[in-house]
Amino acid sequence: MVPRIYESIFPDVHIPTNLSFHQFLTRYNPEDVAADKVVWEESDTGRTLSYGGVRDEAAIGAACLTGALGLHPGDVVAIYAPNSISYAIATHAVIWFGGVIAGINPMTSPYDLVHYLASCEPKAIITVPDLRGQVVQALSQSKNLPFQPNIIMLDETSNAIFPEFYEKKNYGRHQIPPFDLTGQDNRKHVPAIMFSSGTSGKPKAVQWSHFSMIAHLINVRASQPEQNNRLTREVLFVPFGHMFGLVAAVLNPTHTGSHVVIMKQFEYLKYIEASARLRATIMRMVPPIALAIAKDPNISKFNLTSVQVIMCAGATLQAEVVNKLQAIMGGCYILQGYGLSEAAVSALKPAKATERSGSVGVIFPSHKLRLVDDDLNDVDVGQPGEALVKGPTVFMSYKNNPAATKEAFHDGWLRTGDVLKVDEDGYLWFLDRKKEMIKYKGNQVAPAELEDILNSHPSVAESAVCGIFDSSQQTEVPVGYVCLNDSISESERSKVLHEIRQWVDGIVSPTKKLRGGVFYIAQIPKNPTGKVQRMLLPARVEAAAKIAAANRPAKL
Repeated sequence: MVPRIYESIFPDVHIPTNLSFHQFLTRYNPEDVAADKVVWEESDTGRTLSYGGVRDEAAIGAACLTGALGLHPGDVVAIYAPNSISYAIATHAVIWFGGVIAGINPMTSPYDLVHYLASCEPKAIITVPDLRGQVVQALSQSKNLPFQPNIIMLDETSNAIFPEFYEKKNYGRHQIPPFDLTGQDNRKHVPAIMFSSGTSGKPKAVQWSHFSMIAHLINVRASQPEQNNRLTREVLFVPFGHMFGLVAAVLNPTHTGSHVVIMKQFEYLKYIEASARLRATIMRMVPPIALAIAKDPNISKFNLTSVQVIMCAGATLQAEVVNKLQAIMGGCYILQGYGLSEAAVSALKPAKATERSGSVGVIFPSHKLRLVDDDLNDVDVGQPGEALVKGPTVFMSYKNNPAATKEAFHDGWLRTGDVLKVDEDGYLWFLDRKKEMIKYKGNQVAPAELEDILNSHPSVAESAVCGIFDSSQQTEVPVGYVCLNDSISESERSKVLHEIRQWVDGIVSPTKKLRGGVFYIAQIPKNPTGKVQRMLLPARVEAAAKIAAANRPAKL
């Protein structure tokens, strides 16, 4: 059977294979950005750094890390800290000397931090005083690290990000040239480790190459020049350790010269106020934030008329929310994209925002895609299938995990584990994670579709759906969880939940009815980027506990 391969509508782009990331960054200035143009600004302190300043401070920081600590190209440096200009400089400093940056979300507990450190094996850990205790605790529980990492304190008040080197060790502020890959293959050298979201097990250490990192910047500018240029202004809160935050806040502004206001952590009202004050041209967010804006009765009090684009990533934005945002934001384009830690795949262009509302757009330049069934046979146009991807942003491998790396590919195609469909014009539509699709008597049911319907109910603030096995029917059935609006009292919950279930079951096809019921939940479990963690919903937790109990050895 001949594979059905979908290609980009954009011409192929040239990605250099003989330059390191910072050789590329210092050689090319596609927007002709002035060296003194501000690219980073902190929302809480007002501290700024310019386009040229990023390069200077990265070169100085790299000299410190290599000179004072003896770090070498290929050494991993973990950053466990909240977003800041200092964090961003440290990232560039590590990549500048040829090191490997591994960003870890600052909300990570010491227990989970043990896993992250074992996965990336850092020679140094950059953190802040408030988190030092958690690093020490995690290291005390780490039994198999090949070496004891140095712990480096990050100065969040000055662009001289490593003051202990400058002052205590009398180490001067001189610069070194960027890591040189002239005459080498940058597809074989790692500058960054992203951690997978962990929706199908513990997070894995996703290794990017210098080639794929450069490709991320070239691809978004080639396919979305409207929101990737020196005139773009935005406020960003996504953790820098996540692909979304790394590309949008840490890397892209240093290439295109866009202006990014950095939030240390997300606070809804402060985010809206900062976006209005900056006269932001774009708002990048995750679905829970979009939902909050769509349901905020006070949003009209803020002047957001400068916002031209709302870009949602991290998970798919549901159709009901898209429609509400379009009504609230007037002429603003509501766009979505699709990607994962392992690759960037597609994005919707503003010109098609209304016509293709809900689509995750078209394939990025130089990328190819297939949709396959469970037997890896290509499905017909319009039919759902697992997305297989090839392209320059595809990751290299999972660090120290050859088995998982092998499992991630099929004949050179990245298996995303996500179910999509493509229409006759080549537009992609995200349905759900393959492992989260519910199979009711052989029929596939997408949790995201049912969540879309639940969220449109006036009594529902937010929802999540998962599958649970019903032994009486010998099949999976959908079960829904909802956060109710504050106006609904505890005494009314049971009646309202019953009404919601009847309402949904009256809308959907017979195979999609919420046969597992609809239940109240105080808070939907999510990861730091807003992706619903369905394995943490009560029905899934209870099912996992039963399986564990059944497999527990009997006491003698």
